[in-house]
Amino acid sequence: MLADKDCQNTRQEVLIVESLEEVKLDKKGCEVVKGKWYDPYSDKYFSNPVDLDIDHFVTLGEVDKSGGHEWPKLMKV
Repeated sequence: MLADKDCQNTRQEVLIVESLEEVKLDKKGCEVVKGKWYDPYSDKYFSNPVDLDIDHFVTLGEVDKSGGHEWPKLMKV
């Protein structure tokens, strides 16, 4: 069950929050079908959510254990 009891999973909610313009949802209002997102790694804009991966963040403790202090700045952002 979703914490906020709507039909949008975490991926959909992240897509909604991160879109640079109002998103378009499917007929049920559950899935994002269009929006505008910027990827700083590729320096490209995307409008189809299927083209996007949602990254997972790790705790600072795990970063430290994994040698995060040696990562280049762009990898830490």
